[in-house]
Amino acid sequence: MINAVYNGANITLAVLDNRTTAMTGHQPHPGVGITALGNVSKAIDIADVVRSCGVEYVKIVNTVDPDSLESCIKAAKEAMNFNGPSVLVFKGKCVGITKPDKYYKINPEACTGCGFCIKELGCPVINLDGDKPVIQDNCSGCGLCAQICLQKPSV
Repeated sequence: MINAVYNGANITLAVLDNRTTAMTGHQPHPGVGITALGNVSKAIDIADVVRSCGVEYVKIVNTVDPDSLESCIKAAKEAMNFNGPSVLVFKGKCVGITKPDKYYKINPEACTGCGFCIKELGCPVINLDGDKPVIQDNCSGCGLCAQICLQKPSV
């Protein structure tokens, strides 16, 4: 980032911040405020670190909102249109740790079978049952399917 700022690069960096280190065992990291020994420490904020590198356009986007897809797309367009380096910090829940408060299901009578959820979304819990998609029991409750489907899967 420092090099991008120094050289005035027109790049957009997207940081996915789910407050965990999932791929290596969910151990604490400097962003959570708990040390490896379990002691409370000052949490390091990703947006503050990026700003300290001289990045002028830094935006935090909450991906837990019901309209998160729309707000993410809007933020991405704004960041990519910024002249110079820009950073988006997408904050959300880790689906490996956080248990959902709601699960989605597809109404088979309303589903047209267009396949958009299978072909374009690529959610690993949406599979075909014959010619209609079905949301499996391990749904994380993110709601993205409800934001992209014209038939609006229900909770």
